[in-house]
Amino acid sequence: YHPGRNSLFLAHGEANELYEIDAISGEVLNEWALPGELVEDSSTIGRLRVVVHSDHVFVARSTDGWISHFDLSDPEISHHELLSIEDLLLVSDLRWGSLVMRGRWLYYGGLALSTTDLARVPEEDLPVDLLIGSIDGEWVGWDMELNSLVFMDEEGETIETIETIEVTYEGDGAPGFTLTHFDGRGVAYVGFGDEYLRHMKR
Repeated sequence: YHPGRNSLFLAHGEANELYEIDAISGEVLNEWALPGELVEDSSTIGRLRVVVHSDHVFVARSTDGWISHFDLSDPEISHHELLSIEDLLLVSDLRWGSLVMRGRWLYYGGLALSTTDLARVPEEDLPVDLLIGSIDGEWVGWDMELNSLVFMDEEGETIETIETIEVTYEGDGAPGFTLTHFDGRGVAYVGFGDEYLRHMKR
C-alpha cells in the first residue's frame, strides 16, 4: 500500500504483471510487465514479494530469482536483475524469500541488494535465511538450519539467538512471522501452520 497515492500494488504471477490499483474504486491505474516466463503453476504464484518505498516499488519472484525495480515518478523507468545461481543456492528455499528495506539496502532473504541498480552487496549480507523486520531498534531474522530467531543490531551483528524449543518446521510452505508489542515488550510470534505456534518475548 502506498499512502501518498492511496493505491495498492499487486504482483500477479499468472499474468506476469505488477498492477497499481486504486484503494477505493479498485480501478487499475498502472500496470508493468514482470520479467521471466509466465508463472502457470498455481502452487508457485504466491511466491511474489512486493516492497513499496517512497516512489519506488521492488518485486522479487522466488520461482526463478528475478528482482525488479519500478520508479513511480516515471512509469517508463524499470530495471530487472536475475540472481546468480550461486546466490540462489545461498537461499536454501526461495519459498522463504521475503523483501525488506533495511537502511540503504534491500534484503531478499538474507541477501543484500542495492536499491539503485539491484546489484548484490555481499559484504552487507545478514546471517539469516529470512529477514523478518525490526522491533524496538533491533532487526529480527530467521535461521532455518538452527530453527531459531536471530536478533541483530543496526550493524547486522547478532545480539541474541532464540531457539524455537522442540518445534521443527517441515512442509512446502513457509512459517508465518509477526512482530508486535504486548504489555510494553516486543514479541515475535512464529506460526508453524495449524499445529504449532510459539512466541518469544524480548
